[in-house]
Amino acid sequence: MKTRLRKNAKASLTSDATEEQLISVLNELEHEVEKQNSWRLVFLRGTIHGLGTVIGATVLIAIIASVLAVVFNLFGISDVPFLSGLLEKNFPDNR
Repeated sequence: MKTRLRKNAKASLTSDATEEQLISVLNELEHEVEKQNSWRLVFLRGTIHGLGTVIGATVLIAIIASVLAVVFNLFGISDVPFLSGLLEKNFPDNR
């Protein structure tokens, strides 16, 4: 019977220490989640995402328009008003 009590006492001590560690970790985790969900950080992330999307789309459209302008110029299709203006601005020597 004494061995059984000693085992339960050890298990109780280990359980209390483990419980304290778990509580500490949960408190730290709760603090980190609160920081990540703050309005300031959410606004900053959204702004950066929006600016990145706009800049990326602008660069992509510029690359596509330049490639199309060169291809249309090579095949002699320069009667399109938008493309002829683009060709004159970017490639004045090729006209």
